[in-house]
Amino acid sequence: MSESLAPTADESTAITKASRSTLAFSFACLPRQQRRDMTTFYAFCRVVDDIADDAVLELSVKRERLDRWAAVVEKRERPSGPLEQEVMDLLRRYPAIDPQHFREIIRGMEMDLGVVRYETYKELQDYCYRVASVVGLVSIEIFGARMVQAPQYAIELGHALQLTNIIRDVGEDLRETNRIYLPREDMVRFGVTEEGLRSGKPGDGFRPLMELLAERANARFAAARRHFPYRDRNALRASELMRRFYQALLNSIIRDGFRVLTKRYRLGRGKKLFLLVRTLISW
Repeated sequence: MSESLAPTADESTAITKASRSTLAFSFACLPRQQRRDMTTFYAFCRVVDDIADDAVLELSVKRERLDRWAAVVEKRERPSGPLEQEVMDLLRRYPAIDPQHFREIIRGMEMDLGVVRYETYKELQDYCYRVASVVGLVSIEIFGARMVQAPQYAIELGHALQLTNIIRDVGEDLRETNRIYLPREDMVRFGVTEEGLRSGKPGDGFRPLMELLAERANARFAAARRHFPYRDRNALRASELMRRFYQALLNSIIRDGFRVLTKRYRLGRGKKLFLLVRTLISW
């Protein structure tokens, strides 16, 4: 990525604010330096995701830009732009972070290039690990979690968050990027076709299919709770706030009957503030 394409430090903050992401909102409960470092990390994740999602860029250009980021985090190329330099400074400040985690995130973005279809749930789990669980593994190092259970907690929570995203975005993903993350084996099992999804009339099997995915997400949320390292409680306030946000989102989708093909579900700012205050008071 050329310097002209890389965000400045101020732009890193702007990227985070402009995203209006639930993840970014959870940074509010972090100390100042951790909030700055998570902003840098989030900006990296946002930029590589935006490369993969860009509707204008040629596929070859997307690959070139992702390859550039891979070369930087693997130290095969020197950082040439402000965000690249920030990321490398972040890795120096946190030597326990494996730089290959950043490479895995990029591999996840590469999985979003071209036509996206998954044959099996196992294949989808591999994708969730790269784009969400690995984000959690980096985040817990920045948060300062040290207990042995923390990595498994991050992995389980990452899967739960990404499955919730997939459920929420079924209609939007298909309309805007021609992506279907629903495993084909599950679609066949419930008699749901790609044509049915496109028409907005997926048939009676759609709701049971969504219920299956919601059960998988809730199982991952439960596993994250089982692996929660209580001695790292203070370090993991932001991640637990994320869990509460996403479980509330998933519950609202379930209560509303999975109208994800025609409706965009979001937690309102008021609900987020309520959960933030509740988390801070109860912690």
